[in-house]
Amino acid sequence: MVWYNDRPGCDDIQAQRVSKSGALVSNSFYIANLCPDERRFPDVAYDSTHDQYMVVWERDDDVQAKLISATGIGVTQVFTVAEGYVGLDAASNPHVAYSSTSDQYLVIWQYGGLVGSKIEGQVYDYNGADSGGVIDITLYRSYPSESPPEEPDLAYNRSRN
Repeated sequence: MVWYNDRPGCDDIQAQRVSKSGALVSNSFYIANLCPDERRFPDVAYDSTHDQYMVVWERDDDVQAKLISATGIGVTQVFTVAEGYVGLDAASNPHVAYSSTSDQYLVIWQYGGLVGSKIEGQVYDYNGADSGGVIDITLYRSYPSESPPEEPDLAYNRSRN
């Protein structure tokens, strides 16, 4: 499981491994930490093929990610999934799912600001390399004439890939 702590100016992403019976496995650990970044709203997906996890989160106006082994060791460094523009548009509300059939992750997020938003996505392989360009999942919709998409979520359907 993953969470963030709410320290002014220094929000960190932490994780804790939990057994199938609900027992804590070892100690909690940091995925991303140190000041002055604000990191929030993490999500995690498990890759059963490679026995690892992808953790995604919002950092200031960007979305970042990191691959973590099943024992809690970093497989990759932190990398940027989507960049926002300070004061204009932000990349926020990230979510991730893993496809065991295609051996890929899909990361989605909300992109926009005060005047509107859209939902975007990006496919990554098990090494954290992006596969192709950013996917526009919805069109950009602006306030107040339209109801922009917000707070996306994601699930994987193995039988349909």
